[in-house]
Order: sequence, then structure tokens, then C-alpha cells
Amino acid sequence: MRLVRPHKKQRFAISLALFFIWGMNAAVAQWQQEVNYRINVNLNDKTHMLTGDISIKYVNNSPSALDFIWFHLWPNAYRNNKTALAKQLLRRGETKLHYAPEEQLGYIDSLSFALNGKAATFDQDPENADICKVKLNELLKPGESVTITTPFRVKIPDARFSRLGHTGQSYFITQWYPKPAVYDRYGWHPMPYLDQGEFYSEFGSFDVSITLPSNYMLAATGDRAPDEKESAFIAGREKITRSVLDTLSARPVFQVTVAGVPEKISSSTELKTVRFTQNNVHDFAWFADKRYLAVTDTAVLGSGKKVSVHTFFTPGNMRYWKDAASYVKDAVEFYSRRVGEYPYNHATAVDGTIMAGGGMEYPNITVIGNVGGVTELDMVIAHEVGHNWFYGMLGSNERDAAYLDEGLNAFYESRYLREKYPTATLARMIQRDSTFTLFGVNKVPMWQYYAMIYRIAQRKRSDQPLNVRSQDYSSTNYGSVVYAKSALLFDYLLQVNGPRLDTAIKNYFREFKFRHPDTSDLRTTLINHGVLNAEVYRDLFTTTLSPDYSIGKIKRNGDSTYAVTLKNKGPIASPLLLAAFEGKTRKKELVVEGFTGRRTVTLSVKANRMIIDPDQRMPEISVRNNTSRTRGMFRKAEPLKLKALSAIEKTGESHLYYSPVIGGNYYNGWMAGVALHNYGIFQKRLEWYAVPMFAFRSASPAGVAGAEIHFYPGTAFSNVTAGIRARSFALYDASLLTEAGSFSHFYRADV
Repeated sequence: MRLVRPHKKQRFAISLALFFIWGMNAAVAQWQQEVNYRINVNLNDKTHMLTGDISIKYVNNSPSALDFIWFHLWPNAYRNNKTALAKQLLRRGETKLHYAPEEQLGYIDSLSFALNGKAATFDQDPENADICKVKLNELLKPGESVTITTPFRVKIPDARFSRLGHTGQSYFITQWYPKPAVYDRYGWHPMPYLDQGEFYSEFGSFDVSITLPSNYMLAATGDRAPDEKESAFIAGREKITRSVLDTLSARPVFQVTVAGVPEKISSSTELKTVRFTQNNVHDFAWFADKRYLAVTDTAVLGSGKKVSVHTFFTPGNMRYWKDAASYVKDAVEFYSRRVGEYPYNHATAVDGTIMAGGGMEYPNITVIGNVGGVTELDMVIAHEVGHNWFYGMLGSNERDAAYLDEGLNAFYESRYLREKYPTATLARMIQRDSTFTLFGVNKVPMWQYYAMIYRIAQRKRSDQPLNVRSQDYSSTNYGSVVYAKSALLFDYLLQVNGPRLDTAIKNYFREFKFRHPDTSDLRTTLINHGVLNAEVYRDLFTTTLSPDYSIGKIKRNGDSTYAVTLKNKGPIASPLLLAAFEGKTRKKELVVEGFTGRRTVTLSVKANRMIIDPDQRMPEISVRNNTSRTRGMFRKAEPLKLKALSAIEKTGESHLYYSPVIGGNYYNGWMAGVALHNYGIFQKRLEWYAVPMFAFRSASPAGVAGAEIHFYPGTAFSNVTAGIRARSFALYDASLLTEAGSFSHFYRADV
């Protein structure tokens, strides 16, 4: 289509009109609903029931008049095996909820909505029992508010299914109250509760009073209201905890019995009511256990602000949790320094090792699942505390773009590990698993944990783009893509941008704190700060394409100047890092802007080797062409190293794996030999194996061999494998043992 350039006056008029249109759209896009809660709730720990009432002030800041409000009734996700949660778990092969007896299920009922004191009606969603529509008695116009009240009752499900639940008289009370769905510029977001794919809620304030037996230790979102008796109770438990910690070294490390805190404690007949308040949050969670020990610490932020840090844990897990308060403190200080200052007064971590799942975040508080060591606990706490920024204050819609939360947070978690444990390897976390030790995974730097996870999916071409809805990821890819791929991508952007990325993310946080940013907001921020351009963003974040750079010719000019020709063999013109090495010493680095075709760069340095992306922070599939020596013959040939069993690939090395083999059959007798192959942790395009053996009974050679090549048509989950196998063994021929000829066949398999 041919474009006609308008006259100068027309251009001015058009520009003026577009300016006003943009201004109006920008103003409309800034609105956000406000929801303020007042909740009174009672815990019956004999029937495992909550009874309470809720008052919600809903403020309509939108430009539209509303005649109804969608509500989440998320405890109903545990009502039966027909809920969206039960179906999702069943698709993943988890049948506990599907076959659960009635006493383990949960629900919310006894609802009777009123609007400004007048009775209202509501309709249950026909497909999802955990969604309902409350009809407004009159239009709620822009700028107006309505007070919505209802009693409610919750049967707390067993904690083995998902995040809400109890195990005995240990309670994990999350997603437990009637909650209005988000209404934003894209409309309403009523969504059923899912285990994969988390939450999207409106910001506001909470004033919550919890009544329960007086000998429960209670941790929650929000600031605890002053209460001398409750403060003395907590201080007494902290004193017991400190006393035990002071003598812990003299106690058995695998079992700690704390005097005054037995494993089973009868509930007090006396009740107490504890009140919590908090502004600028979009959720409220609480946890209660009579056995909890407690430790308090203080985080000091850059501004000088002090944040109270709390940990609550059971005596049996003291060996891991004894220093956990320092982990919470370190995480709060790290994220405040790297992203933006923590605005709340406390941050809390709770031991939840008897509940379903690993760790789960809520405003001000996180619950942590099973861990295998103190370093792993530190890592999980850092991740969950970090969600106070990416989920808590930046309230993105995780169902539509989970990487805005989980991905960005995983990136900062890996930075936390790199700063705190710069030389640590995964051996610090996986010391219980000898398999990983044999394969060399234990030698991978701990901060590269996510990169390693993603490359497994990437090499198999089974990864997915980051613009996929949470529920549409495979269960494996929810971890390897949403978390791991995102962490690798942002780490790559950090490598080639340095402080520019930090400035962009800090501005993103400052602009969208306590709001609902989406992918377009992050995209615009990164582009405007020069972190990447629109094409590179599209390719990296909305496709499964990956960069592929290689080193071409290296021309030496004098003793210490090199002209290095780089080739872009891939579809993405993204930046790259080129490093010059002398032996194992990194002498110089150069960030090269993205290009297509070829580009020659000059480095003035004394070096014997050039490497693209030596730390493997770029999301490349092929790294075999990233290394070249600066002189000599066969400069790009990688030295061959023999490795037992298998191993993680290493830049600048080519591996041949081996292991001894023994076997036997009736005709050959016992056989011994060696297995040679190139199968590694990451899939290769060409993979092969050869197992030559000698058969002692038939006194003849025997063995198997094979090779396969993987073809990738370009769509996830459709890679094709073709190969050949051969084997040679002896056959019985009525009177004597003879050696059979080899047998081979071709095969094709769709993965």
C-alpha cells in the first residue's frame, strides 16, 4: 500500500489529535480497582472448620458502570473430583484428590451476600464451583463504592492436595475467603483455582481478626496489633528457641526434643483473638501450629529503614531452620538493593514441611516445604521472599504471563546465589544424590541451576515460548521454561547490558509498584532503556528461536591485536559476549551488538583462545562452534577428554564417555567389555554408542552398537529420531557354537 505524506498543517493536526488520544488512553490504562477487607474468623481445630464474616469495600475506579462482581470461592476447589483443580492434578497423574474420602475434602459455604446492608443474589458458575457472580442491586458507577458483606464457613481440606489445608492441627490457611476477581482494562478475570498457574487479585487493605485456642503460635500477613499477652507468649517461645539453639551442637542432629514443646500438644480451652492489619497488598494468609519455635532478626535497608524478620518452625526441622532468620534477612536486603526498597514492616518464613508443595508466597509471609539441606533452604526462602516484589508489589496476571512473576524472580534468585555463594557448586545442594555426582552435575556453579534445567528441554526442542498461559505448559515445562528459561534470558540480558538492565528493572518496579503490569509494560520498559529492541524481544520471549553465533577466522596483527570474524548462523540478531583467554585466565571481554551475516571485531590483548559466551549465559542450542585458538592448526578442534559414564558439557572440550560392561547368555557365556558413547545430560543432534565385548564360552567377539540422529521440524513436541542398531552374538547350531553375523535394522520414532 502506498503511503501519501500529508501536508505540514495536516501533520500538525494529526499529531495533536494523536497526542490527546494517547493521553486519554494512558489515563484510562492507569485505573485500578481498590478492594478493602475486614474479616473476623474463628478456627475450630476439632472439626477443622473456619467460621467468620467478611466486609468488603469495593471501589470502582474503572471508567465503566458495573452491574455485577465476579467472586473467587477458592476453597470449593477441594469440594470433589470435578473441580478444575482436581482435573488438573489428574492430568498430571496425581490421584489423591480424585479418590479422596469425604473427610479429606474442603469447601466454602454459608454465604449470604448483602450490598450496603441489602440482600443480594449470586449465581454459581455452572462449570466451576469456586466462582460465583454477585449481582449488584444498582449500577456501581465510576468513582463509587459498595460495601459487600457475607458470613462464610470453610471446611479446611487435607494439606496433601494443594496450598490450603491442615495436617492434624497444623494449619495452612491460604486462598480461604470470598475474594472479588480482578476487573482491569481487559475486563473481568474470573478464574478457577489451579495448582499450576497462580493468582491475580486486587490491591487494597486488610483488617483481619483470628480467634483460636490460646496456645497456638500464629503467623500472618500484616502487622500484629499490640497485645501484651500475645507478645509475652511469643517472647516466651523465642526464649525457649534461643536456649535450645545455644546448646544445639551438643544434641543429636537428626532429632531434637525441645523441653516445653512436645510433639503433641492439647489445645487450650481458652481462646484468644489476634488482629493483623496491612495496606497495599492483594492477599492475606495465615499459619498456625502449637509446636512452632520462633526466631526474630532485623533487616536494615539502604535508607536505614529496619524490617522485622521472623521465622516459625517445628522442633523436628531445627537442624535446617536454626539460621533461617538470617536467610530471610539477607533476601529482604538483597531484593531491596537490587529491585526496590521493601515497604512493609515485617517479613516472615514458616516451616511447612508437612504440607503439599515446595514453597509458596503470600504478602509479607511465605511457607516453605521440604528441603534437603540448609543451602537449599536458603535458596527457597530467597525465592519465596523475592515474590514480595514479583507477585506481591508487582501484581501481574500469572495465568496469562507467569514469567513476569516466576521468571523475573528466578533470575534474581540466581543473582542472590551468585552474590552470596560465588564459588559454590551444586554439590552444596545435591550431596544426597550420588547419581548427579557421577555425572558431574555437582560441579556446576550453583547459580547456573536454572540454565542447566532449561537446556535439557531446549536441546530436545521441547521447550515452549514465554507468552503461553500457565495452564497450557506441560508440567515439566512450567519449571524448565517459566522459571528456568526466563532466568537464563534475563541473566543473558544482564551479561550484555550490565547496569542498564538494573536501571530498567528498578524503574519498572518504581512505576508499577502496587499495580498490575503486563507483558507490554515490561517490554516497553526494556526497549526504552535500550536493553533490547522490539525484534529481539519478540524472538526471545514469544518464540522458541535461539541465537547461534560462531567464530570464523582469527587474524593476528602484531603480537597482541586480533581481528576476529564472527558469524551469525541463527535467526536472532541479539548481542553477544566475546572473551579472550590466555590459558584459563580471562584477559578481556567485548560486548558485540547483534548483527546478521558476518562481523569482524578487533581486540588488543595477548591471548591464545577466543570464546563466545564462556559462562554459557546466552540461550544458544549449539555451543560447539563458540571456541577457537588464536594460532596453530585445527584451531577449532576441541580436545577430546575421556569421562566415566556421562557428564555435563563443557565449553572448549569434546567428551567421549566410557564404562565397563559385563553380561552373559546361554550361548556366549560370560561377556566383558567397555561401553563407549556420546550421550550426555543434554541431547545432541547425533548420538551413538558402541559396546564391544569378548564372550568367554564361545571365545568370540560380541557386542552392540548404534547411532541416531534427531530431526527438529520446528514445532515443540514433534522432533523425529531416526537411527540404526547392530548387534552380534553367538547362536546355537545343534552341535556347536558358531558366531552369527551382525543384525541391523533402521527405526524411526516420534517423540
